[in-house]
Amino acid sequence: MKTIFYFIFFLLLTSCNSPSEDSHAEVTEGDSGFINLTEKQVKSVEMSFCSLTSMPIASIIKLNGMLEVPNQHKAQITALTNGVLHDLKIIPGDFVRKGQIIATMKNTSILPLQQDYLSTSNKLYYAQLELERQETLFRGNAGAAKNLERAKMEQQSLLAQKNTLSAQLNMLGIAPNKISAHNLTSLIAITSPIEGYVSLVHAKLGSYVTESQPIAEIINNKELHMDLYAYEKDLPYLKVGNLVDFHIVNNDILHYKARIYNMGKSFREESKSVSVHCDIMGDKENLIDGMHVNAKIQINETLQEVLPNEAIVEIETKPHVFALISQKKRNNQTIYTFKPIEIIKGDAHNGFTAVIFRDSLDKKHKFVQKGSYALNLSEGDE
Repeated sequence: MKTIFYFIFFLLLTSCNSPSEDSHAEVTEGDSGFINLTEKQVKSVEMSFCSLTSMPIASIIKLNGMLEVPNQHKAQITALTNGVLHDLKIIPGDFVRKGQIIATMKNTSILPLQQDYLSTSNKLYYAQLELERQETLFRGNAGAAKNLERAKMEQQSLLAQKNTLSAQLNMLGIAPNKISAHNLTSLIAITSPIEGYVSLVHAKLGSYVTESQPIAEIINNKELHMDLYAYEKDLPYLKVGNLVDFHIVNNDILHYKARIYNMGKSFREESKSVSVHCDIMGDKENLIDGMHVNAKIQINETLQEVLPNEAIVEIETKPHVFALISQKKRNNQTIYTFKPIEIIKGDAHNGFTAVIFRDSLDKKHKFVQKGSYALNLSEGDE
């Protein structure tokens, strides 16, 4: 194979100020894939070495998913009757409390309802007086039993009518105890059924709103959780209580923690995966319903053979390490002989990566830790 031009040029630059026989050392890759460097060239790139060691490494399962708020913590607000939107008190992003008025609507058809309530209340008042009169007469043997029964039926019928009208007014946001002949209203208060943030506002001031038309949508992000999608091969290793590290798909700088609290019991039809439900731990302020996430779940720790991350380089897209094969004296200088060895990468943890060698004899060598980039440069230039 030919001489490694780029790497020779790099090494010559580092020694150009002190021309000696070391600066003209041969740096070639032999037919067997070996790379030879002089001691001075090794020092010029500040090369360091490491050995294979063992440490507990947790296996990692990588899953995709989405942040979601359960439907019971989302609300689509609609009016209970038709009308013209008179006032709108919210904009997207506003926080609202349960029962807070978010809009008012005008509908003159609710005026007869209030009139009926007042009329029924008055009739009930006199029916109650008549019932008490009939009870007094009956106790004094001056009244007929049928008149007492008739008074009871009338009073109970009117009471039922009043309660029905009162419930209808309450549903429209009108307090029955505040209605009087001089205080009738055509305005209907629309309130939020849950606490949360306004996500959408559909209606506009002055628009005619029907019963089925949504006015706004509220979502309670405090109840935000994460759904991950696990396939059949991963299910045996997942369990309730597993810790999860995740980040938003388009932002891998900020990482968040979660914990599995429930596992789905059926496959999702569209992807043939199982939903893994996770509680998000800590601050959720920057997280929003519908965000896509990438997650890592650590499972059982096992003792594995590892090397520092910086010792592993990519050669033709495959992971390799450079093994120090020998150190021999030649022409009054020490020659270091290296060989690239392809490995299988495992899981990484705290700056170390689990490695598997195809040939167990390769494990005995020392490996280049710092400076492997220079050997990788020479290896890739052919």
